[in-house]
Amino acid sequence: MVSYLLLGVLAATMVVFWVRIWHRQDRRLGMLLMLMVALASPATIGHFALDVGRSDVVVYTLAICLLLALSRQRMLGRGLAAALVLGGNATAILIHEAAFFMIMPITLMAWHYRDSARPAVWAQGAVLAALVGLTYWVSTHGAYEARPLAAHLADMQAMHGEHVTKGSLSVVHRTGIEENIQRTLEEGFNRRRLVHHLALALLLLPFGGLSLKVLAAVRGELSPRAWLWLVSALSPLALYPLGHDHFRWWALVLTNLMLVFGLLCYLKPTLCLKAAACLEAKRRWALGVVALGLISGPLGVVTSFDITPALVARLSGALAFFAG
Repeated sequence: MVSYLLLGVLAATMVVFWVRIWHRQDRRLGMLLMLMVALASPATIGHFALDVGRSDVVVYTLAICLLLALSRQRMLGRGLAAALVLGGNATAILIHEAAFFMIMPITLMAWHYRDSARPAVWAQGAVLAALVGLTYWVSTHGAYEARPLAAHLADMQAMHGEHVTKGSLSVVHRTGIEENIQRTLEEGFNRRRLVHHLALALLLLPFGGLSLKVLAAVRGELSPRAWLWLVSALSPLALYPLGHDHFRWWALVLTNLMLVFGLLCYLKPTLCLKAAACLEAKRRWALGVVALGLISGPLGVVTSFDITPALVARLSGALAFFAG
């Protein structure tokens, strides 16, 4: 019940985020299409609903609240902005140290985008150093001590079944980086995982093409700081060697990109108008992306989409038919 309540809070926060952007602009249709693409995406609410119960839900609720607050950074002042970025990210890192790669870059860059004066840059560097130190401390000294591993595993299997294995609990019982990398190499590059990566690429191809069209339309409005902010959204991919739940990282990357671009639209009206005009011109494409997102279902954690096995079976059957 608590997990679904927190999921509801995250979903409501996401809706408020994009409705706020849509409501402010003149080209309502283009912004409505952006809102629909974002909310119907397999990587946003759908993914978090599939992965309900994980700390990512709380971490991303914090991230969106931080981004909304930083959109009014000039009203906050530099000191309060520093306190929010430090406090919000520190809280997220204490919940899950991977938040350092999940949300810290996009929230720190949101502050930098709004305030890039030299005193602010020094303050941003100090906040980054503090968060690096905190993440190192949590990752080296944080340990699950409530139950021994064997007892914890027995409890989880009693509640959730035999699919919970020792490896499922290894991270919270403080395995080292070497064990995580080894598990990723074993699980991340087998045939089954590569098939799911291929399905991910194919099913997200229409979204990727539409995104490139929108970026091309607004390219003249993107400053170097805006590009740096967009690139910072890719930071969850740094977790690839540390955790084999690769499609979770892709879901977070896509969520980050849409949040950052949405906030850029909110902060820069000329960029927003061009993005909206592009989406209106490509409205059939955009509606197709929305429909595909709803049909394909949520992006998974260690598998790309639930429909992948059926898709692979049909493709294999077609190839066998034509080959035979």
